[in-house]
Amino acid sequence: MGNIVLQSSPKQEPMGHLVGPVTVTPIPAAAVSKTPSALTTKAASVAAIFVGADGTNIIHDDGTVLRPPKEKEQVGASSLRISEDKSAVGWLVDSDFCCTSYPLQLMLVVHRPGKPLHRFTGDGRAIFDWKFVGDGKQVALYQDYPHGTPAQHYELRDVETDRLISKWDGDLTPKAPMWAQGLGQ
Repeated sequence: MGNIVLQSSPKQEPMGHLVGPVTVTPIPAAAVSKTPSALTTKAASVAAIFVGADGTNIIHDDGTVLRPPKEKEQVGASSLRISEDKSAVGWLVDSDFCCTSYPLQLMLVVHRPGKPLHRFTGDGRAIFDWKFVGDGKQVALYQDYPHGTPAQHYELRDVETDRLISKWDGDLTPKAPMWAQGLGQ
């Protein structure tokens, strides 16, 4: 049991259907860097992401499968997304949290083929929504506290450098930036 996200290219014909049990085979260890922060592969683009009992599996358009390591205290993954141009894939890390009976998403992980994994935590609040901006080159995060008075926080970050590009605090009024629109709704 698990979740899978697929994104076909407008140039590709449908290739078939997933039926019954699916076996995911990771790429050989020699093709993957040894350190989790430098996890790379030579695939050109992302075809699918699958999250199941055995963790996260990224399927590239050349058929290679990459299995990134679990993050510390990770109990699952959610909000799987593939960028429109298939150059990046990301997911929220579901983590055990000391003060709740349910997992919270405190980290976004983004994979771009041939690049290290990038991890985003924003300002430390739970991440309730996110999206790719600029063909997978940027990510926009919506954060808030799980309980109490709402304190909405939005960030736009560069995937390659992890640099904070812009932020917005408060409600999504017409004055809010375009990159924040649609998040958290």
